[in-house]
Amino acid sequence: MLLCTGAEAKRVFDDAQNLLRKMVDEKLLNLRGVVAFYPANSCEDDILVYEDDDWPRDEPLARLCGLRQQAEKENKEDSYLCISDFVAPLSSGVKDYVGMFAVSAGFG
Repeated sequence: MLLCTGAEAKRVFDDAQNLLRKMVDEKLLNLRGVVAFYPANSCEDDILVYEDDDWPRDEPLARLCGLRQQAEKENKEDSYLCISDFVAPLSSGVKDYVGMFAVSAGFG
């Protein structure tokens, strides 16, 4: 539980708790979500997403551009990671996949 200081902070916190309780009790929002898995491989710092699982993989459906870590590290031997490092490179010949999801609470 969040600790409030001062009368105004407590009032705002209590109002928010009451509103959240009303939203849940009266089911004022419709929640929606979707999840999908796609064939994918990495290419340098990017992830290439494909429409089907054919091999060899053709033209990608999408390219998810990654950004390698930028902050200086104390130990110069530490890797500067990118999300693409966790997906098999296209050149490896390994079929890999990425999962994606989206959620929303804005309906209703």
